[in-house]
Amino acid sequence: MLEINSPKRHKRSDKRLNLLNNLHRAKNWAERTACYIEDQPRQLPQLMWAEQRFVTEIAGLHFPQQSSWLFSQAFKTQLQQQLLNALAEYHAQHNDQVGVTKARLHRIAALQQPDKLVFAIIDELVEAGEIAQQGGWLHLPAHRIAFSKEEQALWAEIQPLFAQTHQALWVRDIANIVQQEETAMRNLLYKAGKLGYLVPIVKDRFLLYEQIVAFARLIQNFIEEHGEISVNQLRDEIQYGRKLTVQLIEYFNRCGFLRRKGNVHLLRDGEMFRKE
Repeated sequence: MLEINSPKRHKRSDKRLNLLNNLHRAKNWAERTACYIEDQPRQLPQLMWAEQRFVTEIAGLHFPQQSSWLFSQAFKTQLQQQLLNALAEYHAQHNDQVGVTKARLHRIAALQQPDKLVFAIIDELVEAGEIAQQGGWLHLPAHRIAFSKEEQALWAEIQPLFAQTHQALWVRDIANIVQQEETAMRNLLYKAGKLGYLVPIVKDRFLLYEQIVAFARLIQNFIEEHGEISVNQLRDEIQYGRKLTVQLIEYFNRCGFLRRKGNVHLLRDGEMFRKE
C-alpha cells in the first residue's frame, strides 16, 4: 500500500498519478516524505502517522517547518515568490495605495494554502526586509507614497485634533477648524488614510489608525470573553453615541475583522490591526 489516506476526489489527476509513481520508486520513508511535500505542505501529525515515525525523526530530515506544517524548500520559495508577485501586481494596479493587510495578501496570493502557514512566511519576508510593513499595511520596500512638505506641515496641525477628542471627525469640521478649503482637506485626509495614519469609517469621517487598533483590541478581548458583541455592548464599552458606534462596527464588518450574525457580531480575522 502506497498511501494510508487517499483523497476522495481527483484520484486519477496527473498530479496524483505522478505522486504515486514517485512513492512507488522511493527506497525508504525519508524519500517518501520528500515525495509527499514536494509541491504542497503536509501536516506533521499526518506524516508521522503515515510513516509511523517520531517527530524527532521527521525533524532530522531538515525540511522547512512552520507550526504543524512540513514542506519542501522548493514549495517555500515558490510561495514566497507568489506573495512578492501579488504585492507587485497590487502596487501596479493601485499605486496610490500604501499596500494590503496580511489577511488580504493571503487571499489574493495563496488562498488555497493554510492561513497560519502563509502568515508565518509573510512574517519571515518582513523580517528579511523583502516586504515592508507600515501601520498594518504590507508593501514592497521600493513602493512609496508620501506627504509633500506642505502636506506634512498641515498634517502636524491636524493630527492633534484627533488625539485630543478621541472622536471620529468629519472632513468639513476639520477644514473649518484649520481654515482650509473643504475639497483640499478631503484630499489630504484620504491621503493620510492611504499612508496608514487615518481610517475612514464612513465617507468623510475619520479616526486615527491607532484609535482603530485600540478599538479592535477592545472588541477582540470582549468577544473572547463573551463570545460575541452587540452594538449596545460596544456603545457601553467605548462611550460613543449609538450612530457613531454603528458606523464603527459596520466598518469592522466591511474590512473583515468582524462578521455580523443577526443582531450580534463575531470575530472573523483576529490577526488584523495587530501592531508590529
